[in-house]
Amino acid sequence: MPTAALPWLVWVKKDYVGAYLRARSLYTKGYRHADLYRVMEGALTHLKVDEYRKDTENQLLELLQDSHLNPESLSSMLASALRRKYNLDDPDATIDIAQCASDPLLINALLLTSLPDATVESLLGLVRQHVFLNACATGELEESMQTLVIALGIYGQRTEYFGSVSQDELAILDAIQHHVEASIVDGASCEDLVAALLLVSMYRPLYPERYSYKLLRWDLNAWPTRVQSVFKLNLYDYANEHALRHELIQTPQEKEVELTQQTGRTAFPKWSLPELVQEWRQLENALNHLEDCADPHILVLGCGSGKRAVALAQYFPHAEILAVDDNAFDLAYAARQASEVGCDNIEFLFGQWKKQLPMLTSRFDLIECTAFIPNPGKLWCEQLKRLCKENGGIHLRDNALYLPDAIDRSQMQLPHTDGFGDWRSGVLKSNDSQLSLETRHALFNREGAKRLMGPSVQGTRDLAETLQQFGVTPVQSLAEQESSRMSQSTESHSVAI
Repeated sequence: MPTAALPWLVWVKKDYVGAYLRARSLYTKGYRHADLYRVMEGALTHLKVDEYRKDTENQLLELLQDSHLNPESLSSMLASALRRKYNLDDPDATIDIAQCASDPLLINALLLTSLPDATVESLLGLVRQHVFLNACATGELEESMQTLVIALGIYGQRTEYFGSVSQDELAILDAIQHHVEASIVDGASCEDLVAALLLVSMYRPLYPERYSYKLLRWDLNAWPTRVQSVFKLNLYDYANEHALRHELIQTPQEKEVELTQQTGRTAFPKWSLPELVQEWRQLENALNHLEDCADPHILVLGCGSGKRAVALAQYFPHAEILAVDDNAFDLAYAARQASEVGCDNIEFLFGQWKKQLPMLTSRFDLIECTAFIPNPGKLWCEQLKRLCKENGGIHLRDNALYLPDAIDRSQMQLPHTDGFGDWRSGVLKSNDSQLSLETRHALFNREGAKRLMGPSVQGTRDLAETLQQFGVTPVQSLAEQESSRMSQSTESHSVAI
């Protein structure tokens, strides 16, 4: 079957199983093409595993190692595979911690993806608790458990340390914290502190702790190689983003407001560099009008944590990109990620659009606007029209983080309360097919769940209608353009199965 027919199976017929099996057949024959990866990601997002099989596990592990595939597209399949592998639907099932510690499927899933499944979330909480309490009881973190502990620490950082924690665990954590502080005062070395810090990193980031500034006197490379990945994420990256927030927020008044309103907040969504490949594939066909621009000037409004802005900067290395957002945590995260991949063609600007847009004097070949504007009006539309070049384009992107209108938002519980799990279960049970992948992940992320409780935003269709009322006609939204192109495309490489 030619690859041109595969998008039809996903986006029109919604035959996700058929589309994946056909795409997988081409994949195993060595066929690699952007359209094939699009189809696989589109299908995989909707698939789950009904029974555990070793060959299915091997397929998932192979796909996780493919740098051209967004690992988050595998999250639902991975969660369901783990659920079947460990027989989690059986209330009498027993968990072999040693098996968990050496399980490549579990370890790689923790390192590379999110796992939006309440039963798997409970498994991770039990495994973490067992390893933690056993290490504290014996006074030693076994070497065989360290890979699992590091993976749990990395996963915890990605999900903002979601999941329940017992009072016993909290009490012991406090004792470990005092031990670490005393050990540092007594002149402990990096190696001396590793075990205790790994245990803490399963439950919370290291940077907010009282002793973090003393840990930062050591360069990341001073720590043993095996722990550098997790310490980078929950200590050094947080420190860098803290410094960037102070650089991005210009006035004392803004800093005061930011500190007051954003206490306890973090960037969301966090993303890994492999996820950029999915953005690049979308850009291949969505921005054709920029092909003739030698040095395009691009404005990204509502850039959030920066995945789209960084993808644009890499896709158009000669472009000048201005990324604007009013969340300093998101913006600092975006700036750090951009620096890590070597993007020096992005300027990040903190502030609300009402204040920032009137101050801009440049005009842009592309204005990309995430649908984040509640109640846009004449001023917003006039500013977009003023800033867009005559032959430029305004692209509208839906905010994928939303709850369907049918959900009673007044019943939503705070993510740290006992009632949140029951509320989430009800939402997933009755609305799972209507939820975007981003929303499902947010329900299993402390910061994401908080943002779902925020004010709803208008979709691209509503924003387009508002713009047209004031004489601005946006180009087709990127989401509609990509979906239309994929469902109607007849020009593509063909390989028979």
